[in-house]
Amino acid sequence: MRYGFDSPPGWIERPYPPPQKGVLLVAPPLTPRASILFMDAISSVGTLEEQVEAALDQGCADSVVLERGRAMRLPPGPGLPGVVAVAKVALKEVVPTLETHRVFAMFQGQYERLPVVFLGDSEAMTAHHDTLQQVLASIRIEDPQDEALY
Repeated sequence: MRYGFDSPPGWIERPYPPPQKGVLLVAPPLTPRASILFMDAISSVGTLEEQVEAALDQGCADSVVLERGRAMRLPPGPGLPGVVAVAKVALKEVVPTLETHRVFAMFQGQYERLPVVFLGDSEAMTAHHDTLQQVLASIRIEDPQDEALY
């Protein structure tokens, strides 16, 4: 299955290094540092909410969780149905403490689910919030027969 999304202006698109599959978007230069990771599709396990919360737990295991939100459904729109969960974390090994935001989203495809992650500090979360919302709303299936991910 081939997925698509609208790449925001100025963001730099890079493929994941092999053997991984996915796309990495990097915020434009001279803006707060942030990344959006489009990961390889995964099998469905439980509800979307359960799976995104499990992904959030796993993705924050290397950090101290300072704040954590429950999974919430994204507003219906032209893109795929999805849920999102947000955490504010402090990295364990960084002194002085570096706090970052991690936004985990999970989208329901035809036969699998597509995980997407936003990483950035508080300044980046504020600066790129609208861009993140637009990108998440744009995720769609482009070709159900194509085996390429993006």
